[in-house]
Amino acid sequence: MRKKTKKKVNGIMVLLGCGMTLLMSGCGDISVGVSQESSTVVESQSGSNANREESGQETSKTQHLDSLLGEWIRIVSMGEDYYYVTDDLEYSATLDIYEEDEKYRIDYFDNEYGYVELSGMELHEVSKPKFEGNDSAEWYAEYERRRVDNISYDIVKLSDDILKLHEHSTYTYENEETGETETYNDDYYYVYAKKDSPRIDDIFFQYCYRNTVTVSNIRELYEAIADHTRIILKGGVYNISELPLEDRNNPKLNMSYNYETNEYVEYPYDSIKVEYVNWLLLEGEEGADVKICTEDGYEVPLYFEGGNHITLKNLTIGHEVEPGTCSGAVVYLENSCNVEIKDCKLYGSGTYGIEADGAYNVNVDDSEIYECTYGLVSFWNSNNIEFKNCNLRDSSGFNMFYLYNTWGAAFENCNISNNVVEQMGYPFVYHENGDVLFRNCQFAGNQYETLKKGDVVFEGCSISDN
Repeated sequence: MRKKTKKKVNGIMVLLGCGMTLLMSGCGDISVGVSQESSTVVESQSGSNANREESGQETSKTQHLDSLLGEWIRIVSMGEDYYYVTDDLEYSATLDIYEEDEKYRIDYFDNEYGYVELSGMELHEVSKPKFEGNDSAEWYAEYERRRVDNISYDIVKLSDDILKLHEHSTYTYENEETGETETYNDDYYYVYAKKDSPRIDDIFFQYCYRNTVTVSNIRELYEAIADHTRIILKGGVYNISELPLEDRNNPKLNMSYNYETNEYVEYPYDSIKVEYVNWLLLEGEEGADVKICTEDGYEVPLYFEGGNHITLKNLTIGHEVEPGTCSGAVVYLENSCNVEIKDCKLYGSGTYGIEADGAYNVNVDDSEIYECTYGLVSFWNSNNIEFKNCNLRDSSGFNMFYLYNTWGAAFENCNISNNVVEQMGYPFVYHENGDVLFRNCQFAGNQYETLKKGDVVFEGCSISDN
């Protein structure tokens, strides 16, 4: 039996008691405070034998509780109208389950919302939880916190490396109108994965998307877009212009504010503007040719505003108009972060393949941008932009790369070919305020007067332009 070694926690400690759920449901009489030193709340309670027998608790060593030993990392938190996926597993909350002094104990650390530590809570096996709501199983683990009678916790093991924690809170209050005492219940659920599981990435992917939907036409695609949704597009053309206005039924898309009526109304343009959607994956079916397009040259086929964790994969996206008649980008990002574009083809006559204002953490891998009429990419007020193994070609107009107030922009192992700067006085790469790096890129057949303006670094590149 291993001896538990207490973990040293550095930095600011916020004693939230029940972790992040304080913001949603309160934490009983646990105090809330901030200290400049490491803090630990030690939870040690034995409980009465009568209570244990009543709930079916086992105090002796069990194989079931042995299977919970180790460190678990939180993947997702769920409530009635709430679903939150951990942004970065390195800073997620953890449960550490161990044996000490012939007892099973559990420590809780909240590494995501300022360090919180609840240590030494005693864990028991039970045949059923105190409150219904968790997944069905033959056995559960249960623990309580000292001096907090209105919150209970039970754990069910879903697989060798996944467990689900149910937090049930009960509150009583006096109804001001009737004077009667009423009871309010609150339930939250947390999915944890074994920290050393070789499946950790698969588990994360499993839970960050609540729904997986397969679509085969533009109406189904339009209606399926929502938070925490993976959309698999079957082969074919998804032409936004072919979707009648009366069939565009999705409150997350194409809404604008009418200042005369003080209400949001849907604007009748042939674009898919996705507003404030998180964890969305649009993925072409494996081996299929999937095209998303518009016949409106003034609109952006895919426009994302205020989104977080947006992924486009195995898609061809562009405008079905004559070259030179377009004034909308192919993909537009506004105040969006954690965007991944992989194995995609973005074609003109879009003004730019990708245009962004206020984008953060954008990764473009193994993709093509071609036949655009202003340039290849345009980023304003953005951070951490990375292109890898991309083919950027056959476009013409102004600056091919326009980056303003953009930091940490990098293009690595990219082929940049046959692009023409037609306007006098425009450098091929324009950069102002920030930094941009081209590493191991091949420049061939491009035409321009000036290669660069601003803080632009070429490292290990081959340049054989006209």
